[in-house]
Amino acid sequence: MKKIKLPTTPEGAIKSRARNLPLGNCYINSDWKESKLATIFVTRKHINGNITFACYEVDLNCLGLKDSFYQFNYPKYSFIELLEQQDIELVPADYKLVHNIIFSAICFAEEYGFKPHKSFIISKYILEDDDDFIDYEDIECGMDGKPVIFSSSSEPNLAIIKKLEETAGNGNFIVYYVNDEKDESDDDDFDHLFEDDDINSWGTDDYIDFFKGKKEISLITTKTIVDNFYRIRYPAETVEYSENTPQCKEIDSLELVDYQEGGNTDNLSENENKILSQCMKEIMDDNNIDVKKYESIVEKYPENMYFYYILYMAYYIENNTDKALETIEKAITKFPNDL
Repeated sequence: MKKIKLPTTPEGAIKSRARNLPLGNCYINSDWKESKLATIFVTRKHINGNITFACYEVDLNCLGLKDSFYQFNYPKYSFIELLEQQDIELVPADYKLVHNIIFSAICFAEEYGFKPHKSFIISKYILEDDDDFIDYEDIECGMDGKPVIFSSSSEPNLAIIKKLEETAGNGNFIVYYVNDEKDESDDDDFDHLFEDDDINSWGTDDYIDFFKGKKEISLITTKTIVDNFYRIRYPAETVEYSENTPQCKEIDSLELVDYQEGGNTDNLSENENKILSQCMKEIMDDNNIDVKKYESIVEKYPENMYFYYILYMAYYIENNTDKALETIEKAITKFPNDL
């Protein structure tokens, strides 16, 4: 008798079984048309009452599918609780609409070199195939056919702008510079998340605490620190983006003298400089992070503290906190005068 091999992981089950399950309810944030940013939930129904679902974070402005996550055979009551925990207003949506939103955003982004998040390798199987069986619906992407990027002092998106210059060409994309300074009169419930994220007054001890995981700061601030280190390391490459924007001028004025004194890279080889430049660009683009590559680089260049920082950031972004702290502690021990 022939043995049937069943999937042993949720990913395997989704790839082999999800599209055989009937579609269930779909949900989307109510303001997706205005913001062109969509949070979409698509469900599939099991006969036991559970559901398989995926959530898709979609940017119709430029970047396409920024992220997704999924669950297989998930209790329905837990899914309802998950929806209720979202800090956005979700409304029911027709599957045809959300399907066209997701794939329109992906196609638009791919025209400019932005690939869907790596999780889409699995989460795409919760969607129907993008073929002629799904009625096409025109979804507006960008503005007047041009990709749109929002840049601020906390998230200047320099790598994205540079890629757009290469793929779309100057004048063929739109950058909005947003003033994200905290308004003291703003009563937004989320203001407290940013009150302790002011890095203008940070000194060496603050950065050490940050590297050790003792400072609780937002991911946006973490990426700002990466951008600032990149700015210090490669001022010539970033000046063309920053010199005409008050937000970026404000970043340029950050008091990072303590770190600059220890961060001299004049003694690096030409090859190390080239590798470092590429790694920094990858860290700023979450889709291109390769932890194993950074591990091998650290092993090859154990005297280069910058590669330890690259590896730390890669672990941090991949949510591997233990390895991140282990890496930065090694760097602090090995380069006590540079941190």
